[in-house]
Amino acid sequence: MAWIGASLLFPVALGQDVQTAEQAVSRLAYVGDAAGVRSLIGHLDPERRSSLASLALERFLYGGPVTGQTDTFVPAMLELGAQPQREVPENYASNAVLQAVSKANARALEIFALAGVPLRECRTYRGSIGSLAALLCGSDDHGEKWFYYEPWTISLTETTSKDRSRAAARVEGKRSTVEVLLRAGADPMAADLETGAIAFHRACYWGEAGMVRAMLAHGADPAFRRAPYGSGPDKGYVFYDWDALHVTALRNSPGNAEVATVLLEAGADPDARDSSGETALDLARRKGHVLVAKALRGASP
Repeated sequence: MAWIGASLLFPVALGQDVQTAEQAVSRLAYVGDAAGVRSLIGHLDPERRSSLASLALERFLYGGPVTGQTDTFVPAMLELGAQPQREVPENYASNAVLQAVSKANARALEIFALAGVPLRECRTYRGSIGSLAALLCGSDDHGEKWFYYEPWTISLTETTSKDRSRAAARVEGKRSTVEVLLRAGADPMAADLETGAIAFHRACYWGEAGMVRAMLAHGADPAFRRAPYGSGPDKGYVFYDWDALHVTALRNSPGNAEVATVLLEAGADPDARDSSGETALDLARRKGHVLVAKALRGASP
């Protein structure tokens, strides 16, 4: 990719074409060419170099780098003055930290943490949001949800098998990312700005026992519930009026049964009732979720 840098270095050096400079940096970032970016912007004044390095870092992480590229590209951009929380206005005020969180790039976040970058929150076009909420409470990835968590709803073809493998890899990335963010001080009870969904409750809902254990160790509250909202037996996907055990009872999987056991061991109250008078066991029984009901039965009458 060196020819791209050489062909565009002259206009960038003169500062005559800002758009060309940003396009050149973006192209090099997409393919992880740290040396090419350095050759383009290394000679610029510190402010301009920092701005373009921040753009390159955001574009690189947005593109979903292949294994191994992160360890080279991210430190190189930090050396050039990249600010991971610096917004890239032309991309809906995105930034490198937000992209690393949303893409579940745990390695990039580890490098940021070592560099002293604050990771408790992410800045988005809607405002600052807890980084764990940004990871777990955004729009659900269709493939991740159906190909990994609900595989029995899909006919198993060669295509879906590949999709399931990709979904499994992304889920594993999320698990690693949760650990990194918790160590960096992220709040497990952070809520999404738009829906009000809570990161800890999402981990409970999907039966992610490892995430739940880690979040409990970092201060997650099994008893917390949002104020009642709306009507009807399920009260919406953001789990209003339910504590962690109630949320866990909404799905019937071995993972959810394990989460129920973890929560009970952490002191969750199996007799807590929502505004309809239901306990988590009542909810599991009503929905026919026998695995979770079995885990709860020993703790509730």
